[in-house]
Amino acid sequence: MPAAEFAAAMTAVCAAIGLAVALVLPGGQAPAVHVHLAAWSVDTNSNGTVTVTIRQMLGNPAGLQQALAKDGVPALVRYIPYKTSTRRRHGHTDTAYYPACEYQGGLPKEPGSVITKVISGASTIPPLAFAIHTSAMPKGSVVYIETGFAWTATLLTSSRLPRCLPAGPPPGW
Repeated sequence: MPAAEFAAAMTAVCAAIGLAVALVLPGGQAPAVHVHLAAWSVDTNSNGTVTVTIRQMLGNPAGLQQALAKDGVPALVRYIPYKTSTRRRHGHTDTAYYPACEYQGGLPKEPGSVITKVISGASTIPPLAFAIHTSAMPKGSVVYIETGFAWTATLLTSSRLPRCLPAGPPPGW
């Protein structure tokens, strides 16, 4: 095995071990999660909130979703890539960026007043960093995190997502 592949494999093993150690606490207490990876971090705070920082687009969102679940945060984490279209108009080239798919009918979001009580400090550009106030989450609600075309965190009424249908360029393009 070449040295670069060995180093990559050992990095993955160490990250997995670090994740496993960080997610297990003895004594039946709620686990305090402190996971710091290159792409993202999750930290349980002493006031009961959970801080999430996403520094890179998530090619494998399952790890972040699992870390949040271990911390008692129901979450759906998705990576939706973006597409580009170019056209030549009036002597110059225009480029449009749009998501590869769009949720049919939109996402089932909680009211804005509820979202702001649960998720604070969210930015829309990388890095995406925010705090989750788990005690303010309504029963059955789910934190939805997306990277790719959009970098967003919001609160959904349930974990049932509508179909994500292939998207095309913006209207009039």
